Amino acid sequence: MKRMVAALFVVAVFAGGCSYVTRDVKPEKLYTESSMRSEGLEKFTFRASTRYGFRLVFIPISVPDAMDMVDEMIVETRAAGLTNLDIEYSEANFLLFQIPKLTIRADMVRSKAKAGGS
Repeated sequence: MKRMVAALFVVAVFAGGCSYVTRDVKPEKLYTESSMRSEGLEKFTFRASTRYGFRLVFIPISVPDAMDMVDEMIVETRAAGLTNLDIEYSEANFLLFQIPKLTIRADMVRSKAKAGGS
């Protein structure tokens, strides 16, 4: 019985570790300096956002999603998109749990015509 419990624990740890998958953050509205010039856009504010998560023995309970954070930043500022995107991921490890931390920094972009009208 003890061997079976130990084997199940090992399988759970490996399966949990495999299920934690990160994906690349490639927002649709990510602009470079040249694309901003050609589309008549300008930087108007800098935003930073940080979220924390929780994993128990490598099994993700709550993990921050970078794409959701980027989308929320765009909606909150009513921006056309963003530029100078910086994503920082770190993790605090304790005996049986980890606390992932995701920080996103970016300059928000808007239309020059919209900026002149407000």
